[in-house]
Amino acid sequence: MKAQEHPAGESNGRPATVETETKRRRIHIVEPLGVYTPDQIREVLGLRDNSIPREIRAGRLRVAKRCGRYFILGSWIISWLEAGIVARGRPAHDPLLNGAGGVVDAGDGIRTK
Repeated sequence: MKAQEHPAGESNGRPATVETETKRRRIHIVEPLGVYTPDQIREVLGLRDNSIPREIRAGRLRVAKRCGRYFILGSWIISWLEAGIVARGRPAHDPLLNGAGGVVDAGDGIRTK
């Protein structure tokens, strides 16, 4: 009896699980002195096609244009990511709330209603 041949990666008639680079994200270290293109940043961070151009237009991500191409320094990418830190909201039990329903301003201690 002839041995049954399986295409690469298949065994017992089941298709192989193919892991692509987009499914298996690797940690990327952004080099502060590195020079990146918008496409490289988009691929590394797994962003949509319009994300980087939108951030550039909005002025949130710095970019340099030379010879008709856009370049972004690694230090600019790091600054852009750090500037996007999400501030945690106040907890449900806030010590600045008093029992009378007024709120004490944290900066100057003035009560407001």
